[in-house]
Amino acid sequence: MSIKRISLFLITTFYIIGCSQEAQYARAIEKVLQEDSKYSSALDELSGINQSDPDYIDKVVAVHNKVVVLMKSIDTSDCPEDFRLAYYNHIQAWKNTGEAIESKNTKDFEYFYNRIGETFRVVEKIAISHKARLVEQMK
Repeated sequence: MSIKRISLFLITTFYIIGCSQEAQYARAIEKVLQEDSKYSSALDELSGINQSDPDYIDKVVAVHNKVVVLMKSIDTSDCPEDFRLAYYNHIQAWKNTGEAIESKNTKDFEYFYNRIGETFRVVEKIAISHKARLVEQMK
């Protein structure tokens, strides 16, 4: 076999392996995004909580904590490291928001509530960079 053929074979093999890895990452990310979307529907429980209820804050915190627990249960081990880190930061924003609600710190609540959206935009941006479809594209 000539050097050219060996080189072409190796280049083609590495290209296929690279494409295969990227496709695996995309599928893993899409799975995480679908599960996240399903779990964030737990927030629908908030609409059933009456703001005049004396236990309103406790109930809202409980819903936030439930979402955090569900999000932490999502397996991200097959995802690329940058996505896993971004998703972890998103979970942290949820956790911090719940803590701010519980402490009744309005300034922290506003900051962390905004961080939920900011961190999720980063998650989506990284997902797209790995050729993953977003939830609305999977419907």
